[in-house]
Amino acid sequence: MHGSVATRPLLWDTLYPGLIPPSPVTAVTVPDNRFTLEGHDVVMVDVGHGDADDNSVLHVPDLGLVVAGT
Repeated sequence: MHGSVATRPLLWDTLYPGLIPPSPVTAVTVPDNRFTLEGHDVVMVDVGHGDADDNSVLHVPDLGLVVAGT
């Protein structure tokens, strides 16, 4: 992410001039691998190696919900 932000003027803005709005925001680490969304705790769970390295899922315990994908 940080690399893409740094190379944006040379790469992305050259390939797509004027088409990408300013967006200097990059992701930040979520404290304790959890956050609250609409009153529900969402827990990020590292599940190790699946079809790629470092897979994770989102778990909403009070709904019995797991969000997973590739």
